[in-house]
Parts: sequence; structure tokens; C-alpha cells
Amino acid sequence: MLLITLIEHIVGGSMSMWPRVILHFHFTLPPSSFSAMSIASFLYGNWVPCAMAIRLAQVCNTTPTDTLQTQIHVLYIAWTNSSKLHLTMYWNMRLQSFVWLNAPIWPQNEVEGCANDTVVGFGTTPRSCLARRKLFHLRLSVHYA
Repeated sequence: MLLITLIEHIVGGSMSMWPRVILHFHFTLPPSSFSAMSIASFLYGNWVPCAMAIRLAQVCNTTPTDTLQTQIHVLYIAWTNSSKLHLTMYWNMRLQSFVWLNAPIWPQNEVEGCANDTVVGFGTTPRSCLARRKLFHLRLSVHYA
């Protein structure tokens, strides 16, 4: 099965309509601890399994690193094994709002923000246009094995 199509189905929306900051972290900005946290929280909160999240980071980022992949994996494990409330916030695609990511024993739909706060899609900069083309290619060619 095609990776992007599968992840879009799990998340509940087209990748081209994800929050712009998540798209930039995936396609245009170099990896950092902050981008790893943002990517991981968005994908974990929207129910994407860890292996798929790591694979997505590998194929989308222009300079994927082992550190980025390790950070995503470590965060997934930490959140799965936590018992805390309000671990971090993420953009919930189905609710179109910021939601608190809570440990598995707590409710997951504690809405924190409104839809008007988040810009979605790639935008119109030259860098964004290149990222949009890359997504089009990845959507048709990258399989999840």
C-alpha cells in the first residue's frame, strides 16, 4: 500500500491540508528537537503508528537523520508508557482544533484551541511549491512495507 495514502486515511485528511508548520518540518526545514517533537505529537495524536511516522520522516525530510528518527521513536515510547495528563498539544485533523495529548488512561479530546488559529496547506512560496511537487511524487511512489 502507498505510504502517504495510508497515513492520510489514518489521520483523516489530505497531507496537503495538514498544518503548515508540520508540512515545513517534514519538507523544507532541517531536523531539530523541536521539529521532531512537533511531528511526533501530530502523528501520535492522530493515531499514526510509530513505524509509519518514522518512515514518513525518512522519505519527506530533505535531510533525514538518525537523530530525528530516534527522537520520534523515544517520544512515542514515552507517551505510550506515561500516566500523565497534558503531555503536549497537537493539531487533531478530525476535530480541526488543538487537543491535549494525554497518556492512554486519560481522555484524548480535551480541546485547547480553535480552528482559526492554524494555517493549513503549503502556501505559495517557491519552497512550498517544490514541497508540494515532492509530496505529489511521494504520494504515487513510496510504499509502506
